[in-house]
Amino acid sequence: MTQDITKIFNKFAGKEVQVKETSWTVDAGGGKTEILKANMLVENEPTIQAMQKLADDKGLTLRILWPNSGMTDDVQTNRINVHVVKEQDGKYRIGKKFTVG
Repeated sequence: MTQDITKIFNKFAGKEVQVKETSWTVDAGGGKTEILKANMLVENEPTIQAMQKLADDKGLTLRILWPNSGMTDDVQTNRINVHVVKEQDGKYRIGKKFTVG
């Protein structure tokens, strides 16, 4: 199944996704620290919508995984894990690895 998943979704690997970055500053013992949270896709993000349509057509669901985020232990054999990565140029892209679960 993993081989099929890679073939099906590989055309999305490396494609940029539009993300809204949000951050806030906290006072951590006298020093200010900026906390960045970037797990918000823009509304109607086109790459994710295309992936969702393909998944729907194949009877699958998508789970979007953000950098440094964990995932639950529940395994669903019809769910595809899509890893979003932040590249050195500061842009977010679909990772090259797709897993079932």
